[in-house]
Amino acid sequence: MFRKLMELGAATVEELTSSQWVQLAQEAVTEAEKLDAPKPKPTPPKRRWEYKFEFSIMTEQFLNTLGDEGWELSGVLRSQTLPSYIFKRELQ
Repeated sequence: MFRKLMELGAATVEELTSSQWVQLAQEAVTEAEKLDAPKPKPTPPKRRWEYKFEFSIMTEQFLNTLGDEGWELSGVLRSQTLPSYIFKRELQ
């Protein structure tokens, strides 16, 4: 506060003119708004995936094993023979 008074050319608050009071108040409001402004949310880390293709008949036991390893079914490609199963899991 003292430094701001010196910038305005006053040694005490009693020496401030009405226009200096207005300027001081406006600057105080601006500073308060900066403190109250919402802070930007941090950007979450980019997720990376690995993929696995299976070309066989799926059994419940096999699917449960893949699930236990963190794999989830992401898509199925149909063909004239066996379908292709696409699994994905997040890289650690």
